[in-house]
Amino acid sequence: MRRSDREVTSREWIGVVLKEAEWLTIGVCGENRTPALAPVPFVYAADRFLVCVIGEDSIYDMLKANPKVCFQAVSRAEVIRHDSLPSKFSMRYKSVTGFGQAQILRDTQQAEEARRMVLERFAPAAAKRETLSADRTENVIKVEIEEVFGKSNGYQPEK
Repeated sequence: MRRSDREVTSREWIGVVLKEAEWLTIGVCGENRTPALAPVPFVYAADRFLVCVIGEDSIYDMLKANPKVCFQAVSRAEVIRHDSLPSKFSMRYKSVTGFGQAQILRDTQQAEEARRMVLERFAPAAAKRETLSADRTENVIKVEIEEVFGKSNGYQPEK
């Protein structure tokens, strides 16, 4: 890491950032080795996260070909401007970056539970009234985190 003074290694801190981040950007690379990024709704729990993707989405197809992913979640990001010198600015943020292995959940019950968790986080009213069907749960991805680190600027990090 270029700025080791901003690195955070506390797994507890990393977990908090992953739970409070509004979205996660997942990076994949398919058979043709062309990389792609996509912001996805997600839920984090116990060194893994669950995401929902659209079946026709190229991200989904790429994950079928190559399950290795990278990811980044950012929380509490804001630009800090300096009125006296307009060209000078910085960022305040908490972020988590890592690598993992993706698995398409084939078990309908597991996929339904994962999708319900994502819905409860982002659309609680819809989660209460929506009946899930297999065609709506087939595109749930579980990512097992293999390597992760945090970074913070402008917030008191826990090392």
